[in-house]
Amino acid sequence: MNKNGFILLGIIIVIIIGIIYFTMDTPTTPEPIESDTIVPTEPVATSTPIVTATSTATSTPSTTASTTKTFTITYTEAGFTPANLTITVGETIIFKNNSARAFWPASNDHPSHTIYPEFDPKKTIAAGESWSFTFTKVGSWKYHDHRAASLGGTITVQ
Repeated sequence: MNKNGFILLGIIIVIIIGIIYFTMDTPTTPEPIESDTIVPTEPVATSTPIVTATSTATSTPSTTASTTKTFTITYTEAGFTPANLTITVGETIIFKNNSARAFWPASNDHPSHTIYPEFDPKKTIAAGESWSFTFTKVGSWKYHDHRAASLGGTITVQ
């Protein structure tokens, strides 16, 4: 192969590497947010039923209403916002997909999700949809996007 052949081969390799690099679906690094202050949101209607803890009826009627807080964690191409959250047992988190692709929130370890196996919808959540989970176990629960395991966070349940 002559000198021109090597140059042409080098150009072709550079073009192929460029095509592969620009067509890969790689997550971006999350940008810092101004505040990690979490404000409880009112429950919202979702296409997936919200799982909530219920108590059994007693023989005397109760005059106080149960107030369970609901929090929203938003998912974008950059990851989860907020990534870390502290809640109380029995509170619900809604995972809202504001990205252009499906995601799959689940407890660690990846890919088995065995640390808190109930915390796993066992399916992807489409763009624009939500999934919610009520935490019933005290602990610090790490989670991730099953489809992009480098994106994740921690939910601390007290």
